[in-house]
Amino acid sequence: MDGATVTHGQVNRPWFDIVCLAVIDWDFRFQRPQQLMRELAHQGHRVFYVSPNRFADDPATGEYSTENLAPGITGVRVAQVPVDRPFGPYRSVMDPGNVALTLSSIDTLHDRAGLSNGVIVVQFPFWTPAALSLRERWGWQVIYDCMDDWEVFPGMTAEIVEAERTLVSLSDLTVVSAGRLESKWRSSARRVRLIRNGGDAAFIQSRCQPNTRLSGLPHPIVGFFGASAHWFDVSLVESVARARPQHQFVLVGEVFDLDLSRLASLANVHLLGAQPYEAIPEFLYHFDCCMLPFLMNAVTAAADPIKIYEYLAAGKPVVAVPLPELDRLGDFIYIAEGAEAFVAAIDRSLAEPQGDLSLQRIRFAENETWTRRAQDLCEALRVLADNPA
Repeated sequence: MDGATVTHGQVNRPWFDIVCLAVIDWDFRFQRPQQLMRELAHQGHRVFYVSPNRFADDPATGEYSTENLAPGITGVRVAQVPVDRPFGPYRSVMDPGNVALTLSSIDTLHDRAGLSNGVIVVQFPFWTPAALSLRERWGWQVIYDCMDDWEVFPGMTAEIVEAERTLVSLSDLTVVSAGRLESKWRSSARRVRLIRNGGDAAFIQSRCQPNTRLSGLPHPIVGFFGASAHWFDVSLVESVARARPQHQFVLVGEVFDLDLSRLASLANVHLLGAQPYEAIPEFLYHFDCCMLPFLMNAVTAAADPIKIYEYLAAGKPVVAVPLPELDRLGDFIYIAEGAEAFVAAIDRSLAEPQGDLSLQRIRFAENETWTRRAQDLCEALRVLADNPA
């Protein structure tokens, strides 16, 4: 689509537009970046979601291109000259030439789309120089949505870490998804606001209905869905599956740089790979118990797992390792450290009587939604607008 065309310009608009300098492309695994922006669009804001990995076809012109991603959300591909940058924007900050091209693209978008009374939401430090320059040009406030402790991620570079420190210190507001991140940035940020992750309870419940996805497997079924990467405890799952050979263990989701061959060799472990987001609740319907088998390290210490809210929205019992951010959920989930305790917790969860506890989980999840999180973010932005200093 030509950059001059933005098809939803007539959407009823509240007092601010949103330019989101995204951490992932819109069609990547659907999680906090897309969920929050979708909810903000539902609330009437125009959202311009700027891709970190896909750029306009002819960078020499400084033009941009757009596409409709969802109601109220325009995808934007800015001009950038390709750089030999392993892992895309996740290892280095924008170079000055590409900052200039990006500013040219977004300036043009600003004029053509009639952007006004806006905010710039930054989701990853790669964008730091562009975001701060846009604030100088437009006078818009910069909000950094910090959703992970990037400093401790494997392979993260000193350049990104330094850019994040700059972004936190100069942003008008730093939003964090976990208490550990709030503690980390409290002393260096101008303002910090804790807005945790959430779930789409209505979506989960509408699709967590009888189906034949796992009809060939005997029960009990212990399930997990989500990405399996460096935070996933393969040894724990292997030990648990060996201890309970009569249980079926189902893992749904993409696998990133992780050897699951030990699990694949077990007859009662089923690796189903990536599945469409819309299908996830259909698998969840068959789970008798859900699990969160993460390693406990510096990365997961700052994680507020989205899947927990999704598990609870279906009223399912959950067995999880003792991550700090799960402390507040102790009344609804089973916490277990080590394989022996994890097996015992699965046994207790499967013996749990049907009834009140399942309903309590559902009620909890229905109050921990992305809609509520977006409302909290809007309120934080309104307070910021009233008290900009």
